[in-house]
Amino acid sequence: MRHRTSDDIRNRPRPVWIAAALVVLGLGGHARASVLCGRQSGGHIADGATIKLRDSCKSNELVVNPLKLGLTAQPHPVVRTGNTVSTNFSLSTQASCEDGEVATGGGGVATGVNGGFAVTRSSRPQPDDPGSTPTGWRVTVVNTADSGTISAVAYVVCAAP
Repeated sequence: MRHRTSDDIRNRPRPVWIAAALVVLGLGGHARASVLCGRQSGGHIADGATIKLRDSCKSNELVVNPLKLGLTAQPHPVVRTGNTVSTNFSLSTQASCEDGEVATGGGGVATGVNGGFAVTRSSRPQPDDPGSTPTGWRVTVVNTADSGTISAVAYVVCAAP
């Protein structure tokens, strides 16, 4: 197995450098801030400059705005829950995102007590019309036993676009 040198890495196409920087930014944790830096020429990033991830840019470099490279920040996903609903026949319950957030996924937990047997009939985004932007998640559950109670709670994973 051949060991890679810094020249091997430096001579890779720029998208690899950018991807590597994003991986490091994403995995770097919260302990320190990192910036993308590019060699400057006349007060601008030089044409063909290699973009590097650093704690701070060197004196001959400028900070590169990731948005100007066409990169966007990753949304911070958050899980939200609806209210737990209980009944002895069937139920439908929803979890909603907050204003400005979109649903990226979801599901639910259904349980039965005192002989109740909870079966999930559907789990889908809300609204679920083709082409719509989901802002919540709805779960429908039925009790397939002749007695007992079922409960369900819906979960939605939300992110600000």
